[in-house]
Amino acid sequence: MDASETFKNIIENFLKEKAVNDTAFSLAFAKPSKNLEQCIKHIISEVKKTGLNVFADNEIFDIAVQYYIDDTITSPAEIKCDITVNKPPLADLFSTPFETAQKVVDKTPVKEIPKTVQTALTLFDL
Repeated sequence: MDASETFKNIIENFLKEKAVNDTAFSLAFAKPSKNLEQCIKHIISEVKKTGLNVFADNEIFDIAVQYYIDDTITSPAEIKCDITVNKPPLADLFSTPFETAQKVVDKTPVKEIPKTVQTALTLFDL
């Protein structure tokens, strides 16, 4: 099983950031008996046990953290599989299709403005 470099980098960056921000985890992350390759194998093994194909990022990150914290986890056997890392598209102000925006505009009720008689001058009348 060869995980993609993107997958490895995402997991590694998450773990390093967590170690910097969480002193309790930093001790577990520094254990000489734990390494990134075995962590990746553990993640794949745990995913395979579930029989599911899609996971949220935080579920995978939790499995990675579990690997470093739990000393009873041993090296799993080699597993042949493919790993896909999906990055959500970056949202911007112009990503909403015109049709969706038009439906929102069409559903907005139009309020009638009551006509009032103006008896005093305003700044605009000067």
